[in-house]
Amino acid sequence: MRRLRLPLIILVCILTIATFGMSQIDGVDFDGNPRRLTVFESFYFMSYTAATVGYTELFPYTSAQRMWVTASIYAGVLGWAFALGTFFSILGDQTFKDALGLQRFRRAVHRINEPFHIVAGFGNAGRLVSNGLNNLGHRFVVIDSQRSRIDVLTADQLESDPPINLAVLMSAHLLRPELSVIARSGQQDAEEQMYAFDPDAVINPYDRYGGYLVLALQRPITHQLLTWVLAANGSEMPPRREGLAAGKWIIYGDGEFAQEVFSDLTRAELEVVIVNPADGVPDVTDAVGLVVGTSVDTDNLSTASRARLSNPDLFVAVRQRTHTNALLLEALDFDSVFSPTDLVAQEVLARLTTPHLWRFITKVAEQEDAWSEELITRLEATCGSRSPRIRRLIVNEVEAPAVTRWLRGGGKLALGELVSGSSGPNTPTAAVVLMMARNGEDVLTPADDIQVREGDVLLIAGRSVAFADLDELLRQDSTVAFVATGEYPDDTAVWRMIRRWSERRKAS
Repeated sequence: MRRLRLPLIILVCILTIATFGMSQIDGVDFDGNPRRLTVFESFYFMSYTAATVGYTELFPYTSAQRMWVTASIYAGVLGWAFALGTFFSILGDQTFKDALGLQRFRRAVHRINEPFHIVAGFGNAGRLVSNGLNNLGHRFVVIDSQRSRIDVLTADQLESDPPINLAVLMSAHLLRPELSVIARSGQQDAEEQMYAFDPDAVINPYDRYGGYLVLALQRPITHQLLTWVLAANGSEMPPRREGLAAGKWIIYGDGEFAQEVFSDLTRAELEVVIVNPADGVPDVTDAVGLVVGTSVDTDNLSTASRARLSNPDLFVAVRQRTHTNALLLEALDFDSVFSPTDLVAQEVLARLTTPHLWRFITKVAEQEDAWSEELITRLEATCGSRSPRIRRLIVNEVEAPAVTRWLRGGGKLALGELVSGSSGPNTPTAAVVLMMARNGEDVLTPADDIQVREGDVLLIAGRSVAFADLDELLRQDSTVAFVATGEYPDDTAVWRMIRRWSERRKAS
């Protein structure tokens, strides 16, 4: 607004000089008597004259007055032209637009009257997280240092620039220390600095992938379980590769990614060799695994394809920076594809929308293959060979009103009876309780005979039909009583008819 200061001052000066000048020039009234205009009459006349409105003459003006008015009109037109030109140039100025946009953004945020997420950075990972939150019906606000990214919008800190990430994390910690913050870091030193500000998590996709790769090599059954559970509902069981920890691994790449994967595999006591892309294509004839991680996707695809041709049994992991070649990667069917943006987005969405599922994943990653093999066998026997649906259930008045009323009335209900749904007791079910959270403690695969308590949080895997039966049990008091006791309650005529029909059927 400072740019408007000079044009406004010029307009005020022109009007002031014209007004006082007009009041000092001799004139006449309608009777021909000498008369000067008062200051107010001069101001009134100059206001509609300088504004080019035009009206009529208050009195018969002399030639001297008309000369003064003519000069005032030209001066006023020039002043208005200068002021309007400056005003319209300000309207087109990007800084002014940014200021208006910031005000609109603040008002829009203040109008949100429900909890919402902040996505700092609208790059590839930020876009995936935003789409996921939008599909799940969560409110969120996007901020980014590049306006061009925000302009594509129609409607947790995910930038890849460590200084910006650290600045946002510091601001959140100082201004709202109670906020849950998930940050991204691609460098080990930046990650250590971020942890000083107590975030909920700092996701280093390179380090995460190295950990997942070590898990696949050392505990392939556990890795298979996690991959299957996290896959889309109805996905086939992924193949299991064993015996990959005994042999040479080659990392073809440079930079932070290659160093992180090399450190993770070395800590796992594997034989690892780094090959710089400048030294040419690596020899993989005696290797069991190859990680291709240059910064150019086409080079990664070319190197991985040639390596697969020279050694068909080779485990090939490929880095994918962008989704441009996603279809080609899918057709080549490599053993593992590392996409930093997908990895970050999946973990952020899991932590924000299904925190209990993420806690389950973290705990499963610590289990041995024997435990994972037992759970896979149980899930396949219960849910089939395709990946099950996973649902979180809180035993309270909102999500399980009938069960809550039953428990408050002194009734008892075991976990196995709960997941049996309306099928009744001693009936094979199509659901498994993966984890139970009670009093701040997480219990993996709790026993079926554990009694349900109000406030329990259950993570359940099962078929769609199992959840349909479960929904009936959660809301129907008579169904809860039948499942818990094995007898139909005589509270309605309908249930009495059902019981008599069941007894006649058994007798026949």
